[in-house]
Amino acid sequence: MKQKLTVLILLAVAACVTGSTAWAVEPAGKLTKTQLMSLIRTAKTPADHMKLANYYRYEANRLEADVKEHEAMAAAYDKNPMAHPIPKGQTLGDHCRNLMKYYGEGASDANAMAAMHEEMAKAAK
Repeated sequence: MKQKLTVLILLAVAACVTGSTAWAVEPAGKLTKTQLMSLIRTAKTPADHMKLANYYRYEANRLEADVKEHEAMAAAYDKNPMAHPIPKGQTLGDHCRNLMKYYGEGASDANAMAAMHEEMAKAAK
């Protein structure tokens, strides 16, 4: 009987460890659109606002990575512009710089939203 109880306890501990490890693999702040919209509509607790703040920080980091990616692409296009001729208008490097500006503004806005939700979390009861 004691052996069965020990096995049961070990299985329970293993299940908890496995479950918490699987949960930790999900990037902090990543939400589905449904989860995001639900939180936006119903956020009241500090935990709700911190979930939203984490989501916006996650998005800001993603957008900042896009800025770096397009920065590298712009540099590559600028090194060899004749390999990608465009008859009129902006170059492909200019296109990448425009995207860098767009994504950079998005990252700034997402960081501002995260800061607002962090303040709401402090004020929430």
